[in-house]
Amino acid sequence: MKPLVCLPFLKRLQNGAALAVMCCVALPPGCDGNAEQRALNESLNSRVGAAMRGIMTRNDIPGGSIAVSHDGMLVFRSGYGRADATSGAAVSVDTLFRIGAVSTALTGAAILKQFEAELPEALDYRVFGGAGLLPDAAFADWLPRRDRRVTDIRLRDLLLNTAGWQIDDYDPYADLAGIARAMGTAAPANARTVAGYMLRQRQLGADPASKAQASSVGYNLLGRIIEYRSGTPYAQVMQQLVLQPTGAVGMRIAGADAASRLPNEATYYDRPGTKPVLAQDGSQRRGAPAYNGMVFSTADAQAGWLATPTDLVRFATGLGGNENVGPLLQKKTLALMASRDPRLADSPYSPGWDVRSEAGVTILQRSGPLPTGSYAFLQTRNDGWTWAVAFNRMPDQADIATAIAELEAAVVGASAQQ
Repeated sequence: MKPLVCLPFLKRLQNGAALAVMCCVALPPGCDGNAEQRALNESLNSRVGAAMRGIMTRNDIPGGSIAVSHDGMLVFRSGYGRADATSGAAVSVDTLFRIGAVSTALTGAAILKQFEAELPEALDYRVFGGAGLLPDAAFADWLPRRDRRVTDIRLRDLLLNTAGWQIDDYDPYADLAGIARAMGTAAPANARTVAGYMLRQRQLGADPASKAQASSVGYNLLGRIIEYRSGTPYAQVMQQLVLQPTGAVGMRIAGADAASRLPNEATYYDRPGTKPVLAQDGSQRRGAPAYNGMVFSTADAQAGWLATPTDLVRFATGLGGNENVGPLLQKKTLALMASRDPRLADSPYSPGWDVRSEAGVTILQRSGPLPTGSYAFLQTRNDGWTWAVAFNRMPDQADIATAIAELEAAVVGASAQQ
């Protein structure tokens, strides 16, 4: 197989889904004429298919999808089970899924692209204050700030989850009606209102740069920086800045309820026994979390996107260049994206990703569990593999790590089986 342009730390994407039914296996264009590629596809079909079916069966997941790239070339993708259990509609490689916090990888890449000419110095830019990236004059509705320490927050703190928010596990995205009441706006609160509430009414849980803690608030603010710097709404500039250049053109911000589900989007199913929740619109209506628990337009930059696993693979490989597109980011920027925070030795975070090393392989990955009936996972590795998986029901919490390890082994071990 002829390798394509791909940087050593940005090459692999994993995406898995499982149920007893596999509805399609699509060989990418050009693969059918290459015996080595065909053998790899068959190996992936066997290994990944078995893993997907096992995961879906034991977790009672209706449907899922997976896509795999090797050396920048899409080599396997497949849908399994049902996109809608009632109608029986099958999952295809074009089925859209909510991707949850995998969205932070998109937002992180957009920030690095926006500031590329100013890196690494831009990482030390202040976020708040008169001359901040989100200046007081443009965000007067965020004043006065309750905690003076926020003026110490730098761009790198948002990217690396060290701004100091959510140490107390408070999730503003589960409190949009309450935030709207507190801020005197209509429910559900939008992304800007959530940011204003966190600044005006809540304190940091730690000094900036002192502790790493995954923070939806930090990535919300990165979305607002993307908007303010470009003068364009977040979702629109993401298409222009990241998604179109990498070929991941099918991604969209998700709708909150069943009525806003897109034509190719999966139906989502809560885990059995999940309790109803209050809707985020302030109506006091209770319903299934899958369609009442989250407003994705508010969660835009941290958990708002819909994607196919194929587009997730295209995005991840497109950052360093793949069979169809040149590199979105420069080599030095890609190296920065794959680097952990040098200030905190125990932090797993790089801009937009979680980083780990195994047997000399550097692995960037992002997990997107949602308490709203879905799960997604994206992984890119410097041994040539990139893969992504998505399901329309979240696996049991106790099984997620096992499921991802099974899929990773199925993908990475496929070439050895040829």
